[in-house]
Amino acid sequence: LGNIFGLQFDQDGDTVAVSVRVRADGELKNFQINLDIDPAVFEAVACDQGPGWTGLWSCTINDPVDRVLVVGDNTESTASGSGVLVATITLDVVGDGLAAFSGTIVELVSVTSGGAETRTQNAAIVAGEGV
Repeated sequence: LGNIFGLQFDQDGDTVAVSVRVRADGELKNFQINLDIDPAVFEAVACDQGPGWTGLWSCTINDPVDRVLVVGDNTESTASGSGVLVATITLDVVGDGLAAFSGTIVELVSVTSGGAETRTQNAAIVAGEGV
């Protein structure tokens, strides 16, 4: 989650774009990711599909207000690597405070070149880790 490089300091009234990248050991086929935001600091205003993902895709914002849900499914996908950009979340800064981005990989499925399925479930994620 977040920028690949640098720190991010934004002020009340600013807009922040948060990149959602996935590390796929093989071809990424399916994912469901819950992102947690602090509604006292941020309001999700948009969610756009990333250029690294093709196929079925859905994003739910503000239901509830402290969560963004990103889902993708494509059995024909060949997306792979350490930084597959699957979504960009746009947040308005609505309050003062220090807020880290975190969430949960509810499920992530990839298939290796040998045909073995790799499945990650209920894994915690933290901004800036794992890219």
